[in-house]
Amino acid sequence: MFRYALVTLVCFAVDTALLYVFTNYVFAGHVSDPEKLAKLISNPLSGLVNYMLCSTPMVFGRQQTKNEGVGFLIFTVIGIGTLGINILCLWLLVDYLHIYYLIANIFAYTAGFLWNFFMRRRLVFMSRPRKGQRS
Repeated sequence: MFRYALVTLVCFAVDTALLYVFTNYVFAGHVSDPEKLAKLISNPLSGLVNYMLCSTPMVFGRQQTKNEGVGFLIFTVIGIGTLGINILCLWLLVDYLHIYYLIANIFAYTAGFLWNFFMRRRLVFMSRPRKGQRS
């Protein structure tokens, strides 16, 4: 989980930088909720970085699924779930609890991190049974 956390920190930096730029420079003054529209762009882009960094056995210490296309499809479906979690968290924290959007992004990204890690570990990366362990 430590290596995945490091990858997630890199992706969080990418996501936050894009979120800030799109919210304050691209969508500011043009839409009513610029941070949510910006999140719709920043999250998938950081997810792509995540996929590129996690598609090696370095992170999970296991082989990826045997069919890389299926692995990418599962990775994408999980990423769509992550986007939903991130948008929901951002919406609740910003609109209802009035938390600054960059602070709210920390909580949203943490929720997404947990979802991603456990879902990807379970569905994308095949576990190899260890000695004395069932498959």
